[in-house]
Amino acid sequence: MQHGVVSYLHRKGRLAPMIDAFLDNQHLPRMPEGGWGLDEQFAETLYDAHRADIERRWGDSARLAKRAMNYYPRSDYANYLHGKGMLHLGKFSHAETALAAAVALNSGLTPARLQLARAIERMGRLDEAVAAYTQIADHPIIGGRANFALGQIHSRRGDLTSALACFRRAVEMDPQRANFRAKLQELEGGEAAA
Repeated sequence: MQHGVVSYLHRKGRLAPMIDAFLDNQHLPRMPEGGWGLDEQFAETLYDAHRADIERRWGDSARLAKRAMNYYPRSDYANYLHGKGMLHLGKFSHAETALAAAVALNSGLTPARLQLARAIERMGRLDEAVAAYTQIADHPIIGGRANFALGQIHSRRGDLTSALACFRRAVEMDPQRANFRAKLQELEGGEAAA
């Protein structure tokens, strides 16, 4: 249903009964659309995984997201949380698998695309990582981080011109990040001294 749930339920005459049930602390009526995503255990488990992610409890987040995936394998967000947790645990291959699934299920889930690029980078496949970061480098929310990662890769490869351009773009897109500004100043200082 994406973001049209309220209007959809209203058109079907089911919104008011649902609100009444909620206000009366009753079980919500069953949805004829059904599906794994409405399974109570899935929703609770995914919420617990989400909370663990927010609290940076990566092991718990990965484990709970995997459990949610057992209820609903096609959940983009469960795959994303599992992959992100595995990435932070250093299990890059497992992270790539889950994050690639999340992106395949929902190409608009941009944080998953950023984490997938990071997993690929961590496995040493830098050309693929550069391509993945480049695809999201103009995104208004994650573009700063993608450009910073590109700058790091270019810097490690000795391509300081490309690195500087990426760090400048990262600072332009996300000026409040002190580490972006510090890296740019460091590289600009080194360039001026050379």
